[in-house]
Amino acid sequence: MDEQTRQVRFLVVIAAVICALLIGYNAFYVPDAPLSEPTVKVDLTSSTSSAAVPTSSAAASSTKGSSAPKTASAKVNINTATAAELSEKLDGIGDTLAQRIVSYREQHGPFRNPEDLKNVPGIGEKKYAKISSFITTS
Repeated sequence: MDEQTRQVRFLVVIAAVICALLIGYNAFYVPDAPLSEPTVKVDLTSSTSSAAVPTSSAAASSTKGSSAPKTASAKVNINTATAAELSEKLDGIGDTLAQRIVSYREQHGPFRNPEDLKNVPGIGEKKYAKISSFITTS
């Protein structure tokens, strides 16, 4: 067997190994592409409207880890709310920041106006602007 034939066979073997590695990687290590969730349309004008809710496992698993925006039906009193209420009802306020608000209130007394919330470490202009319409001090 001449040298050129041996080199060609060697290159074919290397190419086969690389192809096998790529196929194996794509088959086992590349995550699945997320499926888009079906949209649900509800006709509110009809008195007999009904909405079909998807029950597929893909839709159920995609909603487990998602955090839906928090909405406040009424304003939250930052002088009386617990840390759990603050983190639950105010968008952008997590457990840690809610605990800081309660600790600040315990150390410095009640907030005189909603702008005093900016004195709490971690609450700047942007975060205050985001929650200002959902808070009150009275």
